[in-house]
Amino acid sequence: YYYSEPKINNVSPNRGSILGDNIITITGEQFYPGAVVNFGYFDEANKFVSVTEEVRELIVLDSKTIKLRLPQLKEGEILRPEGYLVQVVNTDNRSTTWAKNFQYRIPDLEKKIKIHSVNPAIGHVDGGTKVAIRGENFHPDAVVHFGWEKADIQAINDREIVVIIPPNLAGEYVVTVSNYADTGTDTWESFEYLDPSSFPKIMGVFPEVGPAKGGTNIIITGIGFWNGAKVYIGGRIAEDVEIYHTYITAKTPASDKAGPVDVMVINPDGGADTLFDGFTYKFPDSEPKITSVNPNKIPATGGSIVTIKGEDFRKEVVVYFGTEKAEILEFIEPDTIIVKAPPYTLGEDGIVDVTVLNRDGGIAQSLDESQQIHYYSAKSEPIIDSITPKRGPAAGGTRVIIEGDGFSSKGVKVYFGGREATLAEDAPLRYDRLEVITPPGVPGSVVHVTVMNTHQDALGSATLSNAYTYDASKPVIDSIAPNQATYLGGTLITIRGSGFTKAGAEVYIGEWQGEEVRVIDSETIT
Repeated sequence: YYYSEPKINNVSPNRGSILGDNIITITGEQFYPGAVVNFGYFDEANKFVSVTEEVRELIVLDSKTIKLRLPQLKEGEILRPEGYLVQVVNTDNRSTTWAKNFQYRIPDLEKKIKIHSVNPAIGHVDGGTKVAIRGENFHPDAVVHFGWEKADIQAINDREIVVIIPPNLAGEYVVTVSNYADTGTDTWESFEYLDPSSFPKIMGVFPEVGPAKGGTNIIITGIGFWNGAKVYIGGRIAEDVEIYHTYITAKTPASDKAGPVDVMVINPDGGADTLFDGFTYKFPDSEPKITSVNPNKIPATGGSIVTIKGEDFRKEVVVYFGTEKAEILEFIEPDTIIVKAPPYTLGEDGIVDVTVLNRDGGIAQSLDESQQIHYYSAKSEPIIDSITPKRGPAAGGTRVIIEGDGFSSKGVKVYFGGREATLAEDAPLRYDRLEVITPPGVPGSVVHVTVMNTHQDALGSATLSNAYTYDASKPVIDSIAPNQATYLGGTLITIRGSGFTKAGAEVYIGEWQGEEVRVIDSETIT
């Protein structure tokens, strides 16, 4: 009959909390399945005295390795300065002790380690998933285990640990975080390992920048997204997630720091993909706001000229319609952006947010349907053949004739550089001819002219590029009434003439600038 000769070569770590829960690894020789581990000392009668509660979680991985969850020190047990022996007893009652002494320690109970969240809480059986563990009082020497396996720590501070999970068999596992020197330990139940059948793939995130306060509406494009998938931005779960198989809409969570973070999508079966540094958080100074989008019902083929009004738009601004960047044709800081709409790429028709993104990360997005872009499949194909005249004063008011084909009797609008013109009331609306009154424009600018059939049954548009020139105004004053006033000021006067423009008109009386200037029309200022 053969008896075992177990031997302990090392115990790591060689210390643990009196409250237990630390993951301990014992390496040596001839460990048998069913072996038990004790912590204690030999008394005067050479009998081993255990000082802990029973070891309830233990696995003999092979003849050379045992892993266990450290049991709690028995209540009332006085700590021995010299430490304790570690004993392994095989099923044949043959035993060995590690005489280098294991230290039970009292962790800092006023700054107790605590796990608040583990995100995501599922991962692949092959490992490799990046996971953020958030809590408090994590030390730089902390170690993390998923089940019995040690994780690879990527980053750590006192409130967050980012790890790459180790491989494990499918199932649920306890996450353990232990501060090494202090021995303080906490656990989280549970993390689930899955062997997925799906293979999602992230292609892009739009927009890819937003404020750290969160709340940015984003679109994640890709393939293989399943209903029930979860989205994580920088390890924090996103809100308002909606799945469309080839794209996902979501709202970013808040972040406590600026900089790039990973974007992760995990399907219900555990299939996951990560776009590293896929989104960047910033702390912006600007607070842009969208007040109107006109027109907001356009053909899905793109090309329509759209005017966005708002506040605090800044230089180097970028505009997105959903996932696609719009071409900026004109920018009037701080409240007007005129863009050429990109085509809709997520289907035949749909509704997307307008996103205005300042360079410092300040972001404005559609607040309701009136500020969203409604893409429709084109139902008509209007054509512009000519525009007469091709230029006029920046003050607007010029009567222009647009000739072509396919103009709808159900409703039509005309835009000069994104500004809506007025249809001439005394001219009939014909399929081949429109007469409009130009809106004011920027002196010296050359603008696109767009005709849009607006009825949903006839939606379509045509744009003639660089079709109309706004000439600098040449104002002429014919009369001022009254023509005298008190030196104290405050008298309301009316100026009549021609060529007045609403775009930034100023009035001076001698060397003094007039106040409360109001341009009534191209012939009247008060």
